[in-house]
Amino acid sequence: MHDGDDPLKSNKISIGSSGSSHRGIIDIFNLTIKSNYRLMRNLPMYLFVSLIPALLCLSFIACPGPDETAAQVASAIQSGNSVELSKYFNSMVDLTLPGYDDSYSKAQAGQIMKEFFSKNPVKSFKITRQGSSPDGSNYSIGSLDTGKKVFRVYFLIKSVNGQNLLHQLQVQDN
Repeated sequence: MHDGDDPLKSNKISIGSSGSSHRGIIDIFNLTIKSNYRLMRNLPMYLFVSLIPALLCLSFIACPGPDETAAQVASAIQSGNSVELSKYFNSMVDLTLPGYDDSYSKAQAGQIMKEFFSKNPVKSFKITRQGSSPDGSNYSIGSLDTGKKVFRVYFLIKSVNGQNLLHQLQVQDN
């Protein structure tokens, strides 16, 4: 290697060829710099290629589909868990229960459901019918057995900003 050669453009490695024992170490150092330079120059491409599939995977994990949301809502009803159920409420929920029939905030609807489940402990809940509307919303109809009464349950799930949320919940005497 000559003194005027650019170490980043040279592919030559000469260990001790110039007669100096230090020259071989310098050549290895220059090769390391060259390799790191190539890596750093292509780093944005490597990051782009590796991050895109990772982000796509996370987007599918983070946002369950309407069928999965319906199953999670059904599970929360089955367990009588108002806290879990309210996680799926939209900011405002059309709620119909014995003694209640109005639009409520997410927090209010959660408290009303907590009261309902405390007065009507769930024995079983089973989805009997599911479907979808042309606007993309999904509905489920089920039967809720509390031991004292059997209620017909209807709930409607719509997508809001990429999240599937409960917009309407009806629990009526059967």
